[in-house]
Amino acid sequence: MEPIDIIRTLRREEDGDSPQELLAELGNVPDAVAYASLFWPDVISLHGSVILDIHGYGAAEVESRLERTMERHGPGRSVSEWRDWVYSFNYFEAAYIFREFVDFGEREHEAYLAFAHILVPPWQARLDSMTSIATRPRVYVTEQIEGVGICVAVSQQINPENCPPGW
Repeated sequence: MEPIDIIRTLRREEDGDSPQELLAELGNVPDAVAYASLFWPDVISLHGSVILDIHGYGAAEVESRLERTMERHGPGRSVSEWRDWVYSFNYFEAAYIFREFVDFGEREHEAYLAFAHILVPPWQARLDSMTSIATRPRVYVTEQIEGVGICVAVSQQINPENCPPGW
């Protein structure tokens, strides 16, 4: 499904022949400002790993969650558990990025897949712009996962030496 088809699925009355024409008809400055953080999200760097902060948690909240996890489970955890903890912040279900749900009917899978693919280039560019990142993060779209749906995810190399002290 092309981006213009997603728009036409819901806004059949609009006349634009391209996403750019429809943007000019439907868009406005307040909406554009709101979407800026979706297409160029904040990045949290934590113990050599990166987290895309599209939900606006902020570094303090993520660090607080890390502290609570460490208090609850204690030391001696594995590198794979650290990787899983970091990845838990870097999986974004396309259907749940927004709180307003739209019925795409039979084209739901196509719509979410197209939306997920739209997010990959700006998110990858955002991570690539962070020259201090040595983890080589890669943004990709997952296949439909049973019970989860289509996700945009960030994978990265986890250096065992960068696990938090006491992990």
